[in-house]
Amino acid sequence: MGRKIKPIGLHRKPISVSLSLDVIGWLDRLVLASEGVSRSRTIESALRTAMSKGQTTLGESIYLWRCKTCEWEGTSKKHPKQFKGTGLRFCKKCQSNQIYYAGEMSKFQGEEEE
Repeated sequence: MGRKIKPIGLHRKPISVSLSLDVIGWLDRLVLASEGVSRSRTIESALRTAMSKGQTTLGESIYLWRCKTCEWEGTSKKHPKQFKGTGLRFCKKCQSNQIYYAGEMSKFQGEEEE
């Protein structure tokens, strides 16, 4: 006797996700601790819980930096206030410390990076 046929609207669509080995090991230990649950169901449960609590992030801010010396332009996910007074910003091209904050961009998670 085979599986019961599901209506077309209830079929699951497979996707592929790449995870680091330590995350996969953690998932496997979690799955072994709870009987009858697969990796997919565990991940789905965690995602649904995060979605219902409003923890999903659909967009993120990316901060634009420029070099006064060589006109190099780069981005960072760290807010400019995190670098104030630390002197940690150096140009990747000419190694000068003449970096200045040039603005903020928004990136949505569905978009591809260039």
